[in-house]
Amino acid sequence: MGRITTGVGLVSGINSKDIIDQLMKIESQPKDILQTRVDSANQQKLAFTDLLTRLSSVKVFGQTVVGNIKNYVPVTDELLTHPPEGDWLMGRGNYEGWSYSPLKQIGTDNVQDLQLQWVWAMNEGGANETAPLIHNGIMFLGNTYNTIQALDAKTGELLWENRVGPGPSRPNYGGMRSIAVWGDKVYFAANNAVLHALDARTGKLVWSTNLSDVPGHNNTSGVLAVHGKIITGLTGCGRIPAKDHCYISAYDAQTGKQVWKFVTVALTGQPNGDSWGGLPDEKRAGAETWIQGSYDPKLNLTYWGTAQAKPWRRDLRAEWPRRTSPRGTRPERRGAGLW
Repeated sequence: MGRITTGVGLVSGINSKDIIDQLMKIESQPKDILQTRVDSANQQKLAFTDLLTRLSSVKVFGQTVVGNIKNYVPVTDELLTHPPEGDWLMGRGNYEGWSYSPLKQIGTDNVQDLQLQWVWAMNEGGANETAPLIHNGIMFLGNTYNTIQALDAKTGELLWENRVGPGPSRPNYGGMRSIAVWGDKVYFAANNAVLHALDARTGKLVWSTNLSDVPGHNNTSGVLAVHGKIITGLTGCGRIPAKDHCYISAYDAQTGKQVWKFVTVALTGQPNGDSWGGLPDEKRAGAETWIQGSYDPKLNLTYWGTAQAKPWRRDLRAEWPRRTSPRGTRPERRGAGLW
């Protein structure tokens, strides 16, 4: 059972507590004030309308429900490599990326008997491409506006909620495609390219790390947990001149410290760097990672697909660059690219 807190957020220079206080003051004034003083009434109406307009656009960020999940079982490397059939511990279900459940209770002979058990409304506003995770009967859900929620998977009861924020940088953008669990934490990359770790039991923020300091860099692919590291990519690397190129990077799951990063664009003097037709590095862009990668525990390789090269027009690049294709890297060897 979660404990509801009085969350106060600051969005677009508006403090939600101040707005509520002002509304209370207006409500407490004598009811006949609008009839006795026309000028004052008009001012009151304008102020009230303005407050309601601003209030409707306010998104309160911060932890709104504090959890107290008891007997939580930490997620280990063994669980991620061999997940229990009743769990769904990563976006595609397992490292192999199967995207289907091995459970056999539901089949062609009884699927028609399925009944709706509960419904949970997603937040309004922003894009939504979530992939809920299940562990020990708890659903961890990425919601819009970079919100993470924990629900009782059997009943739909909200156990905790943290509206980390911020809102999307533009309408219908910033869908969180995947989150991750490892140890006693839940991990996600916000659309503003900030990696966050939350306590899986309470929902409290443990640490945050900037994936990039370059304005315009984003993240929608999500994260992948491998051997105590949280691996993720970047988007928003299409601007020219390129101030910083997109990369896949890994972070210590306990501290948030960057362990390694691998630039997805081949630069001058690097392998395949000559495949850009002699373009200077500041004109080599693109190769974003829009989708969460996968991992092969036996080969200790993680695989990531990248987007097209930019500039979009091939004639401006002279050749088709060779390093904007799917990448294979070793997580334990500082992200060394293999192919």
